[in-house]
Amino acid sequence: MLPLEEPLPNLQMDPPARCAERRVLWQIPQTPPGKEREGWGRLCARWQPLRQQSNPLPAAAQFTCEGNNLSGVDIELVGSGYRMSLVKKRFATGKYIVC
Repeated sequence: MLPLEEPLPNLQMDPPARCAERRVLWQIPQTPPGKEREGWGRLCARWQPLRQQSNPLPAAAQFTCEGNNLSGVDIELVGSGYRMSLVKKRFATGKYIVC
């Protein structure tokens, strides 16, 4: 989740992640067999706006997963500077074969 119109010199990520092209990319390890029900944990990205504005800048979040299932994915905003005005959850699956 990143502000779309502001630089992020103070971005903190837990667990550590890679930031590139206005995206935070976490490499999530495979869940060991038999531990699938325990889940993986949480991903957290924090930042402070560089300047206080009367209207917060837009931010976007997107989760994708290849070769595994995602369940229980949710988003939480902490702090009074942001509120969620539009939340879209979409699930897509399938096997694509190109000949």
